[in-house]
Amino acid sequence: MAADPPMTDERSAALQGGFASLIGEAVTSVWYVVSRPQVPAESSWVNAKIHEVDLDVELQLGARAVTVGWSRENLVEGLSVRIDDSLRHRDESQSRIDVSSLAPWPILIGSTIVETAVAWHITEDGCPESVWSVRIATSAQRSVVIALGELDDGPSYYPDALVVIFDESTARQYRPASSQSSAWGQVWP
Repeated sequence: MAADPPMTDERSAALQGGFASLIGEAVTSVWYVVSRPQVPAESSWVNAKIHEVDLDVELQLGARAVTVGWSRENLVEGLSVRIDDSLRHRDESQSRIDVSSLAPWPILIGSTIVETAVAWHITEDGCPESVWSVRIATSAQRSVVIALGELDDGPSYYPDALVVIFDESTARQYRPASSQSSAWGQVWP
């Protein structure tokens, strides 16, 4: 779980420039941040279409990093997104697993980011909109979606974990009741 608050419509202006700065950056490695030691062969990571991650997904872009994690602030459930110009933010109490060579990540390694998209939802009446899904499209003509959820037979909404979806059809079908759009999201910014 990222220490940052969920990205809400009230906080989105600050991150729009950050998302725009990702365009043209190459993905050099990918790490899953987990609460307990795991090996890449864990059953929730062998599915080439969807992975389940309990804390954060970190994409390294050379010397920069984008960390997407689940976050909660009172009744607001959403994703936190942190874009760092250095790789200095490390919580040594958590396990980081390099999944760059785990299918289907190798297809995306070395490709550049060409588009970003988000999906919004409202978790409770009176709460601001918050981002529950982020999509990153690459020059390899492949996209990856990082969304709130867990893996059952397919993705299902659960605010305290992440699903990493590599299949466009699955991402377009996954939509919790709290959102008017699927995990595929809308291009942003």
